[in-house]
Amino acid sequence: MIYATARSPATAVDLQKLHKGHPDRIHILEVDVADASSIHLLKETVSQTTSTLDQVIYSAGVLKGLGPLTAAGLDGLKENMTVNLFGAYASAMEFFPFVERSTYPKKILTFIGSSFGSITTFKENFEMHNLIFGTTGVNMTAAYDISKVCTILACG
Repeated sequence: MIYATARSPATAVDLQKLHKGHPDRIHILEVDVADASSIHLLKETVSQTTSTLDQVIYSAGVLKGLGPLTAAGLDGLKENMTVNLFGAYASAMEFFPFVERSTYPKKILTFIGSSFGSITTFKENFEMHNLIFGTTGVNMTAAYDISKVCTILACG
């Protein structure tokens, strides 16, 4: 079973096509990752049919407010942080227990977003991930290529 999410499922055309091709395998659910109560409601909805998830991929990213400091504005930065950092954290808090309960040997909780929503640089994020997951020696180019593929798969 695949639970695919979108802020607006009705306008997620490619996701709708996938669902039509696999109606018994893909369920499309609505979530706004900028709203912690929406993420909690998603968890409650998923928990009605399962208590475990083998893989959770958070693929949401905002990249706004680029430009000179005086022109970028605070609203873009706030949206970046809300989606890329706080939305990811809220999702982790709600869905980590599902992954933790899974007995699947390759269970994983993955976050794909914009590095602009982080308080560190892409290089620092990459090095931190390598240390945490024991993947030292993987270069940034390979990881970037993998993240592009994962983003496409996660978004449909």
